[in-house]
Amino acid sequence: MTKKIRINLKLLAAFNFFTDFRLYIPIAILYFAKVSGSFTLGMSVFTIIALAQTVFEVPTGILSDKFLHRKGSIQCGALASFIALACYAYAPSYTWLAGGAILEGLARSFYSGTKEALLYETLKENNQENEYHHYQGKVVAMFQFAAFGASVLGAGAVLYSYKLVMWLSVIPQLVCMIISLFFVEPKMHTKQINHNIWAHIRESLKQFKHNKRLRWLAIANTVNWSFAETSYQFQSAFVKLIVPEWALSLIRSLKSLASALGFWFAGKIINKFGYFKIFINSHIIALALNLTAVLLKNIFSPFLLVVNSVFFGVTSIAKDTLLQKEFTHRERATLGSFVSLAQSLGFACVALMIGYIADITNPAIALFIAFAAPKLIILPIYWRLLRKK
Repeated sequence: MTKKIRINLKLLAAFNFFTDFRLYIPIAILYFAKVSGSFTLGMSVFTIIALAQTVFEVPTGILSDKFLHRKGSIQCGALASFIALACYAYAPSYTWLAGGAILEGLARSFYSGTKEALLYETLKENNQENEYHHYQGKVVAMFQFAAFGASVLGAGAVLYSYKLVMWLSVIPQLVCMIISLFFVEPKMHTKQINHNIWAHIRESLKQFKHNKRLRWLAIANTVNWSFAETSYQFQSAFVKLIVPEWALSLIRSLKSLASALGFWFAGKIINKFGYFKIFINSHIIALALNLTAVLLKNIFSPFLLVVNSVFFGVTSIAKDTLLQKEFTHRERATLGSFVSLAQSLGFACVALMIGYIADITNPAIALFIAFAAPKLIILPIYWRLLRKK
């Protein structure tokens, strides 16, 4: 392993850890609903994040590929994230939540595709791109380890006030701003810059038109992520029906730990079982666990949701690796941004729909739909794409 790989791997791991060290995540929907006055408006904060990310996705992807490059884009994302969380923490009204959501959408768009491109290009520069899924699993696991630690600490802080939890969550974003100063830009990226923006966009879109495999992978990822992210953000509203509020952070911490283990060992699991078995079996098992949890609606439900989180880590790395293999080098971050754009639009629609269903029925029914609906679409796609691989 070269010095550049070691530096970027360590920095990416640390950056991801502090990016997701957010104590408020387990009670986010509860805090947003409290400030805004309803579950629908509370979920609309997530929708605004997604819509803002949609608006900024392609421009920031182009900036990453052509002007700011990987390091500069990560720095801009860290700054936007810091200001966004400060807005959430201060928020005396829904307007401040909405402003923070727009900035968080901007931050996510700067990160989208850029960190993956930084890692992939760093490895490719040293002829180790075939190990991407192994290193990416380790780096992304830091998100979940951070969420685990933040949830444990948040369980204590939430006993005092939601505001305390929110302000404590701002500090790690400042740490991210400092870490972002030390990334090493891959030389192979900066050597191939072409500043014709419209030609760059056309070439990126052509990849989806001519690469059928890329197109179907993007569709499957969009559908899956839209519902998965919605159910993840909304689960606290369901679990609150079963356990006391102080236990929400502890349950979320266990989910994060389970996901972290899935990410950490994803590379080895992918090498052993292959993509087809991982996608088909994990989605079927996850669906069974999730629906059982919702139907039981008792003390065992949160633990079934925790067990299911192991599959999330493995399948996430598998999906990302397949996409990176289909992306062209010159448009890598922009192609990733187009996929994220579709995911953000999908999430924006699904989040509002699930929030509305919860308001007119109850959180259990809304979560059941969020778990079951996407499998009808993505399982046939993965079966068709991967069964011969």
